[in-house]
Amino acid sequence: MTIALGKFTKDENDLFDIMDDWLRRDRFVFIGWSGLLLFPCAYFALGGWFTGTTFVTSWYTHGLASSYLEGCNFLTAAVSTPANSLAHSLLLLWGPEAQGDFTRWCQLGGLWTFVALHGAFGLIGFMLRQFELARSVQLRPYNAIAFSGPIAVFVSVFLIYPLGQSGWFFAPSFGVAAIFRFILFFQGFHNWTLNPFHMMGVAGVLGVALLCAIHGATVENTLFEDGDGANTFRAFNPTQAEETYSMVTANRFWSQIFGVAFSNKRWLHFFMLFVPVTGLWMSALGVVGLALNLRAYDFVSQEIRAAEDPEFETFYTKNILLNEGWIVSVDDLEDIIGGHVWLGSICILGGIWHILTKPFAWARRALVWSGEAYLSYSLAALSVFGFIACCFVWFNNTAYPSEFYGPTGPEASQAQAFTFLVRDQRLGANVGSAQGPTGLGKYLMRSPTGEVIFGGETMRFWDLRAPWLEPLRGPNGLDLSRLKKDIQPWQERRSAEYMTHAPLGSLNSVGGVATEINAVNYVSPRSWLATSHFVLGFFLFVGHLWHAGRARAAAAGFEKGIDRDFEPGSNGIVFLLVSWRIKSMTLVFQLAVFALIATSSILLISVPVVFASPDGWSSNKNVVFSGTSLWIGLVFLVGILNSLIS
Repeated sequence: MTIALGKFTKDENDLFDIMDDWLRRDRFVFIGWSGLLLFPCAYFALGGWFTGTTFVTSWYTHGLASSYLEGCNFLTAAVSTPANSLAHSLLLLWGPEAQGDFTRWCQLGGLWTFVALHGAFGLIGFMLRQFELARSVQLRPYNAIAFSGPIAVFVSVFLIYPLGQSGWFFAPSFGVAAIFRFILFFQGFHNWTLNPFHMMGVAGVLGVALLCAIHGATVENTLFEDGDGANTFRAFNPTQAEETYSMVTANRFWSQIFGVAFSNKRWLHFFMLFVPVTGLWMSALGVVGLALNLRAYDFVSQEIRAAEDPEFETFYTKNILLNEGWIVSVDDLEDIIGGHVWLGSICILGGIWHILTKPFAWARRALVWSGEAYLSYSLAALSVFGFIACCFVWFNNTAYPSEFYGPTGPEASQAQAFTFLVRDQRLGANVGSAQGPTGLGKYLMRSPTGEVIFGGETMRFWDLRAPWLEPLRGPNGLDLSRLKKDIQPWQERRSAEYMTHAPLGSLNSVGGVATEINAVNYVSPRSWLATSHFVLGFFLFVGHLWHAGRARAAAAGFEKGIDRDFEPGSNGIVFLLVSWRIKSMTLVFQLAVFALIATSSILLISVPVVFASPDGWSSNKNVVFSGTSLWIGLVFLVGILNSLIS
């Protein structure tokens, strides 16, 4: 078989070209590729809703009649949520709850998850279709952006909120009266009307309603045909085709009424788009916050609680020398919330600044201004984020509690010192005065600031704070009397667990933590999270260098870009063969290559899944098989779409 690389001219359209032409044809209702998502999902969502409201009772889940068959009307009929006992089950028809019994599936509330998920993807498909059609007819995509507001509200209310609660039961049922019941419940449990995000949403929706009324009246007031006079109320003519609207007249009118007015049509209409969409997005964010009950896990008190008094001081304002541990010193919920408010405010103000201003002359001269340059700048920023996140994940046990992610390296080191102190103290050692081989304290010593800390090699981590250790501290560091009298069994168990689960992955001793001779240490979720952020940050940095070099070369005029037919990296390694448009390769062979790559990838990914569990393969084979099937299916789908679009 001969494989020829390079461009080639197709003599006739293949199946994909025919499909593309048919989907994007100019017809009464545009379909498009996104219509393949929209129309089936919309059909199933509406069909499920009509079926549920017509035939299906809610007696088994809510103790209510909810169908036309039971005498309900349009206001009281609903597709009700599953019972609270079913938690967040997807309630698949073939799942363990219904076991293929359609009647039982309906009784359990399976139609609700069916309608909710298909409805969400149908709405997303509708938005994507607006993007696709806008690109086809060369319009800006503001219609799709506007539609993102209702999608955000739907997803936050029907999916995110019940996911934050104990089950789908707490989501709204699909019905008029059911929605009002949910609103009353939401207000009663969360005082939603006094939530600032709700206030922003109301301001956005009602504000744009006022804008629309004012704008419509203003346009109508300035539409005059020949022969029409002002103040006659005869200006409205639905058959008028030409535009006679005068922005100058409208501007003069409103500048006299309010003292201010929009200077041009684009700014006015952008404001009419911006206000309601922002309001809906703010409402969605508020619902997401209430889904989590505005609470978080406090690693010190080991409870779920709300942050009461956010800390707005930063390590810039507290100490100009930056010697208080930087971001790693964040050790309570208030500090985390305050930092997010601080940085979020800076980002919002920066966005407003850059929307309203133009780059200064020095910036226009110093920077390259092109699409590829913007890509390189973005990749550099993401790379920095990855490196910062890596450090934060690795060292901080407040934002990333050890109960969830495993101990930090310093925490494991301190845990080992504590474990040996407890052991030797029970064997009769005087832990307060025993000396180590260097003459320093073997178990306890003084820190550079005079606090009593653990001795030995773990002294490098003397400023660690951890919930299992804090009860043993006094005003001057570790309290010797508490170490002798107040150590609790749960503290011993916790420190022993953390000592043996150090996230160090080293063949030799690190921070005094004993390691295996013939193997590496335990690999915890913290190890995976920190390492993945570092690796992804590194690759993003490489991508930044690549695209920055190409952008500078193109700006200098000696590199015009590489033809995508001959560029190996244009669409990624997985789609390399498709992007090269290999002439003699059939679709079947392409899919076989995709399957080989996908299978190899999923096997590499599944190795830690299989061996991280004590039961190994037997308890994880279903996860691996399902993951493999899903991954191969996704690669097939994206490969086909890539062939279509290329």
